Amino acid sequence: MASTIRQTPYAEWLQAPEEDIIHIINGEVWHDPSGRFTEMRRTVAAYYPEPVRLRRIAHWCRYFSGMGTYALKRALLRGDTFYATTRFATALRLGVQLAFLLDRRYAPYDKWLMAHFPRLPRLYAPLHGIVEEAAALTTPWDRKLALLDRMADVLDETMVADGVIRPHPRFTGTETSGYRLLEHAYAELIQAVPEEIKTVVPQWDQVYLEQFHSRYVDGLDLAHWDAILGLTPEGAPE
Repeated sequence: MASTIRQTPYAEWLQAPEEDIIHIINGEVWHDPSGRFTEMRRTVAAYYPEPVRLRRIAHWCRYFSGMGTYALKRALLRGDTFYATTRFATALRLGVQLAFLLDRRYAPYDKWLMAHFPRLPRLYAPLHGIVEEAAALTTPWDRKLALLDRMADVLDETMVADGVIRPHPRFTGTETSGYRLLEHAYAELIQAVPEEIKTVVPQWDQVYLEQFHSRYVDGLDLAHWDAILGLTPEGAPE
């Protein structure tokens, strides 16, 4: 079984729910006389193959920004509190899950996410204050959005420091689209991952929202994509 897992195509890794992987690697093994489950568990606990991790990072960047902070900004501009609430919650959860990916830790399902969050070796420290303040019901909407944008900066800086994406100038967003920083990373990562997984969407309920999108972005010049996002390098002429 372990050898099967080692040979699993990247696409199949991407289709395995992260929450289910947690069930394989957590807890005690009381009886495994053949050793097959223990070997499989050791293989899975070694974490995702790097192309799989990068494709997942790309997806989370796209959704944190495109279906999170961008959508939240638009909802606030039109006074749509219901949609603002759902988009804010989505972005906050995705930002924390992205921190797990960058720290190479499997994320549990939502109920246990905050219990596992302090175990992150690097990103808990810079992010936990942001998450706590953003989640507080007394935090006003504009501040919530600003905190999510700060979270994006932390995650982006970590990706650059880790060599996940290349160094880039600081960007500014727009008054109408907000700060779509992590979609810059999304495009760079999509263009870098193996062809076989460019359009494999890790979350089954989001396939229809990204499968075409990833192929479209894969064919764009990165500077052109930044312009579409409204990201302007600081100091660039207007």
